[in-house]
This record gives sequence, structure tokens and C-alpha cells, in this order.
Amino acid sequence: MPFNTLLETMSEPMPKPPLLNHRLISALSLIGLVLALSSLCLSYRLSRHLDRYTPIAILDRSNILRSLPVDLSNHDREAIIQQLVSTAASLSDDGYLVLDRGLVMAAPQDRYVEIPH
Repeated sequence: MPFNTLLETMSEPMPKPPLLNHRLISALSLIGLVLALSSLCLSYRLSRHLDRYTPIAILDRSNILRSLPVDLSNHDREAIIQQLVSTAASLSDDGYLVLDRGLVMAAPQDRYVEIPH
């Protein structure tokens, strides 16, 4: 291909894309914007809904104390009680309302917290 012919083809204006492509791109952009805004709105509403409810954890203090061996030393008993208090404080710091099982009439099983000792 001669150099002059190459320059002539390069100097020709690029053809304009069809109007349909421009409208399609605009429509898809608008749909994306609407979806992003609706997702943001739903996320905000969900976070506001969850802020109204405090999660609950239930500790069975009496069952833990009853399950301790009789021959356990006072030092070990105090350590287990301290672990119970520490667990309750940690849950409270994480935003949970901590209740004792003796004060709960009924609750779903997944609300009860097991404390290994």
C-alpha cells in the first residue's frame, strides 16, 4: 500500500457510531445509577432497622455453678466465676443485652451462650 493512500485513509473522519448505541449506553447508565441508589437506600433502611433492636445473650449462671465439682478449690471456683463475669462483660461490650437464664421464661435455643470450664 503506497504511503499516500495510507495517509488518505487515516485522514478520513471516523464514522459516527449509530444513534442506537448512544441511547443504549445512556439507558444502561441510567439503570445502573437507579440500581446503585436503590441499593444504597435499602442498605440505609436495613441499618436503621437493625439499630432499633438489641441482640440478646442468655447465660446459665446457676447451671454452671451447679456443674462444678464439689472438691474444687475456692481459687478455681473464683476463676470460673470471673470467667463468667468476663464473658458477660465482653458480650455487653459487643452490644448484647446479657440476661441470666433464671430470669428468662422462654427464648430460642440459639440465644443461650455456652461457657466452657
